[in-house]
Amino acid sequence: MLQQLTPDMILVMLMIGVAVFLFVVEWLRVDVVAILMMVSLPLLHLVTPKEAFSGLSSNAVVSIIAVIIIGDGLDRTGIINRLVAPILRLAGKSQSRIVIFISLTVATISSFMQNIGAAALFLPAVQRISKNLKIPISNLLMPIGFSAILGGTVTLVGSSPLILLNDLLIPFKLKPFGLFDVTPVGLALVGSGIACFVIFGRFILPKSKVEEAPPVAEEQAGETDPLFEDLGRLWELKTAKDYTDYRDPITVDVLRRQYLVNVVALTEPPDFKVFNPAPEQEVCSLVDVVVRGQKDDVKRMARLEGMDIKEGLDVFKADLSDDLAGVLEAVVAPRSAMIGRTIEHLDLRRRFGVEP
Repeated sequence: MLQQLTPDMILVMLMIGVAVFLFVVEWLRVDVVAILMMVSLPLLHLVTPKEAFSGLSSNAVVSIIAVIIIGDGLDRTGIINRLVAPILRLAGKSQSRIVIFISLTVATISSFMQNIGAAALFLPAVQRISKNLKIPISNLLMPIGFSAILGGTVTLVGSSPLILLNDLLIPFKLKPFGLFDVTPVGLALVGSGIACFVIFGRFILPKSKVEEAPPVAEEQAGETDPLFEDLGRLWELKTAKDYTDYRDPITVDVLRRQYLVNVVALTEPPDFKVFNPAPEQEVCSLVDVVVRGQKDDVKRMARLEGMDIKEGLDVFKADLSDDLAGVLEAVVAPRSAMIGRTIEHLDLRRRFGVEP
């Protein structure tokens, strides 16, 4: 059989072997390996330069690029983070129900975008669910990974191999697949995959311990980077029922000046959330207030203002998670329009939604 192989065939197989080897050992990034292969093919005269560049305009390449762009758009809109709350409400604390709901959600998203993107979008959400419900994250990651793979078979655009296969059918004058031609098979694969994890998950999923979260309020969520230790961490407090009954209204600016804390967010009756409130914003009774400050300053404010310190972020837990909010240090560039202007004149809160 080896005698029937031409030098070009042997060279192509060697290049495929090298590419697979580099993908496995990960000495180079995946995109770098892909570019090396794309450049090597015309240099070795396995394809002509015209053929090499014509592949970039094929339907398969354009479709995959479009799906990647859609996935990035979904990530930027924050729609994935909004899916976590209803999942937790429906699933409760049952690991089996959580696996079912998360797997179905990931499979649905994966059917219209790249598998890797769908799984990556849910990683922060899975980490929060694992920490909140004390479920080993390994018991959630594997179902999500397989659901993303199987979900890609539900529609044509969800799987790169199907897109490539569809593009290869046209030169042979075969009818290409429609968007939902593969849906029956894909749904069967998704259903059987989820059922497998629900029924046999306790036997096949890796066993690992859950990291214990600090139980007391002093070590609550909102841990600050060591570079910003002087700013303290995030604390969520609740004002008393009679907080404004026998006193003048207290504003955000008053709390900041008297207790050296930054008010990051608060609620307004009945259930509105205000982020980066203006200095003149009044703090009402029975509202939740999130501040950033040192432990001693926050405790002093809670004692003198009659506020209750919560054991970690509660109402604002999802809104102020690490993947949505944080602390940033920036340097004013030379010749910047900000030079010579005050924080008040720059109006950073209204223009950019940040707390200076």
